[in-house]
Amino acid sequence: MAIPLITLLAVFNSEVASAQVSAVSDDVLTDEAIALETQTQDYVADRDQPSPEDEIKQFALEHPETVTEYELQTTTTPVQSLGNPEDPASIGESRSACERVWPTRFSVCGAIKAKYKEIGGALSWLGPPTSGEVRNPDQVGYRSTFLGGAIYWHPETGAHAITNDGMRQWGSLGWEQGVLGYPTSRPKNISPLPVAQYQNFQGGDTYYSPVTGGAIWGDLKQRYDAIGGPSHPIGIPVSNELSNTDEYRFNNFSNGVMTWQRSSRRSHYMYLPARRACQAVCVWGFRVSVL
Repeated sequence: MAIPLITLLAVFNSEVASAQVSAVSDDVLTDEAIALETQTQDYVADRDQPSPEDEIKQFALEHPETVTEYELQTTTTPVQSLGNPEDPASIGESRSACERVWPTRFSVCGAIKAKYKEIGGALSWLGPPTSGEVRNPDQVGYRSTFLGGAIYWHPETGAHAITNDGMRQWGSLGWEQGVLGYPTSRPKNISPLPVAQYQNFQGGDTYYSPVTGGAIWGDLKQRYDAIGGPSHPIGIPVSNELSNTDEYRFNNFSNGVMTWQRSSRRSHYMYLPARRACQAVCVWGFRVSVL
């Protein structure tokens, strides 16, 4: 004789309730007791590990020169000339669309040259050029590389500079031919993280530091922006968008994780302590706090 499903559920719920009551009635329920019951050393193996946000702050304390470098990357000091100061033809605006940056053998041209001058030229955080102007693989945009980063131009976005750390993160997604497309803003500092920046692109945003990197786009970006972006306690993205099933995608953050469900197009989040505990006992894909 088959036992009705509702009866099985009632018995199961009764056992769970009894276990919960028993747990609450215990005087002390320590981590050690839980670990002993589960026959593991610690059911949250990385509970004492620093968070990505802690790692960024520690890096800033140990590398004050990098803090200064990041601050310079968001300042501009316009210059009047890029060429050899001893060459009269290079004083002021060049008569041609391109101008050689002395003492290098490379020239900057057009809108990229204008952006380079706006930032401060060879004396800015970009430094001297390390290439001439190059057409990108999409055969539409152009770029020039510099000691401290690059400037990319596209007819729909204009010219925008990217730092070397920003290039590293952008490159993890295929540069301009990836999901993010071309940059649409300059690098921006993130308060209160002294060596973290973000930058806007056609398809989403990148977030990076010397020790972390991540990008966010689509529905997850819309939700993240709606709750305050990097000013929210969940922190900044430290991974690109990832998937564990066809139904769910997620981003890791410096203080937690955000998940997205394909069928409902809804996003949810949990903070780092809960995420670490859940890694030991949960199945990813379940619903957490609603944004």
